[in-house]
Amino acid sequence: MHTQEIIKPQILSTQFLSKGPYPWVNINGFFSDDFFQKLALTYPEPTFFEPHEGIQRGYGQRPHNRYYLAYEESVYKDFKIQRETSSGIIKKEELSNPWQEFISYLESADYRKFIEDLFQHKKFTIRFSWHMQVESWDVCPHVDSPKKMGSHLFYFNRSSDWDDSWGGATAILSGKKSNSLNPNFEEFENIQEIPFLDNRSFIFMNKPDAWHGVKPLKCPQGRARKIFAVVFNYPSQKSYFSIIKAPLKKLLSPLNFGK
Repeated sequence: MHTQEIIKPQILSTQFLSKGPYPWVNINGFFSDDFFQKLALTYPEPTFFEPHEGIQRGYGQRPHNRYYLAYEESVYKDFKIQRETSSGIIKKEELSNPWQEFISYLESADYRKFIEDLFQHKKFTIRFSWHMQVESWDVCPHVDSPKKMGSHLFYFNRSSDWDDSWGGATAILSGKKSNSLNPNFEEFENIQEIPFLDNRSFIFMNKPDAWHGVKPLKCPQGRARKIFAVVFNYPSQKSYFSIIKAPLKKLLSPLNFGK
């Protein structure tokens, strides 16, 4: 990948870590517009994806229905998923040249240093996956598994093929008004939906109160919300529970909702 294709912003860790209600940043233009278009136009074909519908989540939460594609190895390999022709896994050589270049950059020391500096944490693993969602599907309010340090979500919908009225924005949620582990969007005082079209990406740190979700999509048939998720996991013996006090750990331990 040519260095001019990455326009990695300068983000101060102190500003990121002090952001409320939990650390996050919405980046406008992580790469050049030309390279973004190349990635958007060669987003993996639907035939590679496997359907994730009705997969059970803890505490009565709605399934996060989506079409899912893992890079090299899937964390869902042991789940009983109805697979047709796709394994839900794609190898590097099956990707377009722009995507191979992008993956190589994300595996580089330069990107890792960017995340280390931002999160002020050095020990983590990285995995990649693509997600597509269609009409009426949503991502119900949830917090991620404690083993996740955070995520970098790259959005691949463009204003030329997606209307804002169809939804699709990630919502940052705060001011939870109940003790429910299965809240609806209406149970939050504050819902901030962040811009996601045309070369946007969203980085956030996972915390016990890092509630987020996506409201039900209203897109027409044949259109899909498309993201690429870069997930940062703590080493297997670590989680955010390791830095909070024992009573709080005991209280929040049921929040290990899933992948």
